[in-house]
Amino acid sequence: MDVLIDTLWFSSVTGLIDTVEVEMDTVERELAPMPEEMDGFDFTQVDITIEFDTEISLPVLLDLTLEAYNLEGMTATSSVTGWNITDSASVRLPNGAALINIRPDRIQAYGTARVGGANSSGSVTSEQSIAGQLAIQAPMELEIGPEAVIVTKPHLTTAKDAEATVAKEIEEVMVFVGYENQFEFGTALRVTMSQDTLCFCAGTANVLIDSLVLSANEASLDSLVLNDERLDLFNQDSMYIQAELRVLGQTDEYGQPVPSRFLSTDTLDLKIYGRMQYLMDGPELAGKNR
Repeated sequence: MDVLIDTLWFSSVTGLIDTVEVEMDTVERELAPMPEEMDGFDFTQVDITIEFDTEISLPVLLDLTLEAYNLEGMTATSSVTGWNITDSASVRLPNGAALINIRPDRIQAYGTARVGGANSSGSVTSEQSIAGQLAIQAPMELEIGPEAVIVTKPHLTTAKDAEATVAKEIEEVMVFVGYENQFEFGTALRVTMSQDTLCFCAGTANVLIDSLVLSANEASLDSLVLNDERLDLFNQDSMYIQAELRVLGQTDEYGQPVPSRFLSTDTLDLKIYGRMQYLMDGPELAGKNR
């Protein structure tokens, strides 16, 4: 007797399972852009891991690729081949820092999974599945390059905003800055002022503070002088102020950047005080007793 079975499925299979290769759908995710202030900062260590959860007892060999793209057309790739997630469910992708340091705006993931094969013996049921969760960890350990400069937008100040003006009799103010910097990076501060914002782009703005340097891992005392010409900038009806903060990372003996770590216990303590040179009007004092 012949029997025709045109519909047949199995809820489970036990035995020697031949290789079954499954191509994973390409997944793309858009990423929020990093702030411009991060230009010049490169992560030295980024851990990208995928934790898989599966009840399949057969070998599951994973080929997975992550590709990162940025708006300038740059790409970076990280991949693993033949990773048996049955033996080790935590998959760590190499070169994670290379993906993040191009400042990607999107990341694609694609690959294949091979189940069974090589005379593998075991059971597979229709209810079993594989799920993975992606995690990215980036310790605050950065290489700081020469492009690590933070520039504020020009800020408008007016005579109405000022509580007081600088007296014309003040000829000079010397400002002392005592500091103890525990961070593994230093800073160089430059402050300029102008009544026209175009002067900041042209490099013709008036210089208030030329370069105030706070060195890394150091306690020191520095000073800067504000003469009458610079002090007079504060007495204008309106003036734009812009600050440029250059971050100074560590370098090796050849001048190449080396990692600088950011620790939550590090602090920067500042103590600022000044000395003023004041012009007394001689004729007004001539008739007074001393």
